[in-house]
Amino acid sequence: MEKHQIKVGQKLYQETNGGIQVSYKEVEVLSVGNKYFYLKDDSRKRPYCLEKLRYEQKNYSQANIQLYLDPQEILDLKERSYLMSKFSKHFNWINGDIQKNTLEQLRKAAEALGIENGYQTLNKD
Repeated sequence: MEKHQIKVGQKLYQETNGGIQVSYKEVEVLSVGNKYFYLKDDSRKRPYCLEKLRYEQKNYSQANIQLYLDPQEILDLKERSYLMSKFSKHFNWINGDIQKNTLEQLRKAAEALGIENGYQTLNKD
């Protein structure tokens, strides 16, 4: 894995996943070393990995902290999560809306998602 080119004063975007709640904020780089960098206004002085852009402390359990170079990455992750939730609810066999879909809609969805339709149709030759 390649190290990211992080510079002092650079703005990054932090996602903190505490298990129940996820929070986001803009942060600023305070200092950069060979393997790790540190954030301004971080009272714990946590080292962040230059390769993974994340805080990894193996001594104890802590919140999952991931940094991103571009805020669009976080927006894309949120949208992906939202869409996955909507698809999951829609395609729920018992109380979802899948029964309302036509065969043609399901075929198009399968094609768009790259799902192979191995069902054989009858040939009337």
